[in-house]
Amino acid sequence: MVQMILIGTETDFFGRPELGFGAGERDTLTGGRDNDTFVLGLAEAKGRDENGNDVVIEDVVLYSNSNIDNNGIGDYALITDFGFVGDGVIRGADKIQLAGSESMYSLGTSPINNISGTGIFLNQGQNVPELIGIVEGISLENLSLSDTNQFIYV
Repeated sequence: MVQMILIGTETDFFGRPELGFGAGERDTLTGGRDNDTFVLGLAEAKGRDENGNDVVIEDVVLYSNSNIDNNGIGDYALITDFGFVGDGVIRGADKIQLAGSESMYSLGTSPINNISGTGIFLNQGQNVPELIGIVEGISLENLSLSDTNQFIYV
């Protein structure tokens, strides 16, 4: 069994970190037949600031554009083949990795036309929930942020 870890964006930065980590990108993440981890958050990221000094940022939410009034529909990860325990499809039991804690996020219907599934939204520090990911083809009733078989927090 081969486990894949899928990250659709750069995980380091130089200069302004709010311009990296998936901001402005729409990436499609497709795993394999076995257990996969789709990474939408990091415990920390290392890089250099605008002056060239080493910097470490903690609790990095990928695909966040750092605009507290933006709904995030311009940048997100599309997870196309999420498998979970009891889904009845022959594929691995996948997980989605998020930064921080469960209380920072919410789930809702995908806000993107022609993409059905469940949206993953960053709420903490936002005036408007910001879309960071979509689990395509999986209904809201089949996902739970508190299910440790589906979501892990770093």
